[in-house]
Amino acid sequence: MTGPTNEIQGELVSIAEVKLAARIDADIDAYDALIPTLIASACEVAEHQTERKLADLKPLPQSVRLWIIAQCVHWIQNPEAATIRQLCPSPFLAGLLDPIKTWGS
Repeated sequence: MTGPTNEIQGELVSIAEVKLAARIDADIDAYDALIPTLIASACEVAEHQTERKLADLKPLPQSVRLWIIAQCVHWIQNPEAATIRQLCPSPFLAGLLDPIKTWGS
């Protein structure tokens, strides 16, 4: 499975939305280089967990969009959960992906 395209990532979540959810002031640019990578990683994790391509979901359910934002915030606020070797999704967010998850496969 390949990762989501940049076009899909760009449609899903913006840097400003993640910064707002993480309570990072808009004028602070320390995270601006990191957040697009987190968004891409969250999209890949969502695709892996649901066994669905986000590009195939038009329109994308709001629960999935919220999961991507919340997952990015989780990784910003808990950097130990996002290491070079693994990304640990927040266990409290898993239910947001249920509406699109492929069950029983």
